[in-house]
Amino acid sequence: MLLRVFALFVIILIHSNCTSQTASIDSLLGLIKISDNDSIIINVQLAISEILIKTDPVGAQEFADYALNISEKINYEHGEIKALKLLR
Repeated sequence: MLLRVFALFVIILIHSNCTSQTASIDSLLGLIKISDNDSIIINVQLAISEILIKTDPVGAQEFADYALNISEKINYEHGEIKALKLLR
């Protein structure tokens, strides 16, 4: 539970005050490596996709696709909806 709260705090902090795109993405990728919770992984994938959407649309699509696939497998509607919005 503590890891989940920490991960969400870091995602919000990084996403709202993004000073270095690469550093932010690296930090988020680090969260994926330490998390075993699918919903956290999905939310991190979606946060990365949002960061990349303007500078690397292909990369953003890959992260959103991955998040969508996992969301569908675990029936995580919030992840599915957000991924579909990013993929439109």
